[in-house]
Amino acid sequence: MTAPMSVNDMADALEALVGQPIEVEGLLQAVWGGFELRHYPTSRRRARPVDCWLSFGHGSLQPNQLALSRWVGKRVRVHGIVLDPHMPFGHGPAQQSVAIQPYSIQRLTAEERRGDRS
Repeated sequence: MTAPMSVNDMADALEALVGQPIEVEGLLQAVWGGFELRHYPTSRRRARPVDCWLSFGHGSLQPNQLALSRWVGKRVRVHGIVLDPHMPFGHGPAQQSVAIQPYSIQRLTAEERRGDRS
C-alpha cells in the first residue's frame, strides 16, 4: 500500500486522480454545515489554500456527525474516491476546491502521528 497523500499533493495531481480511490491525510474542519480537510502541517499551507470537501452521497453510507464533530481540528485519514473538479464545490474563486466521496474516515493515533517524524 502506498503512503497517504497530503491535501496539497492531492490537489497537484487532481486531474490524474479523478475517479480513483485514494488515501489523504489532513486536519478535519467543520465548514458550511459539512466537513473538509486542510493541509497538514499548517506551516506548509499554500497562500491560496486548497479546500478538500468531504462529499457524502445520498446512499446508505452516511457520516457519523457526532464522531466527526469531536474530531474537528484533529488529524484524520480519509479513504475515498476523488470527484470531478468541475463539479461545484467550495467558497469561490479565491480557493482551489477538491472533493472526495469518503468510504472511510479514521482519526490518526498518537503512534501514527509520531511516525511522520522518522
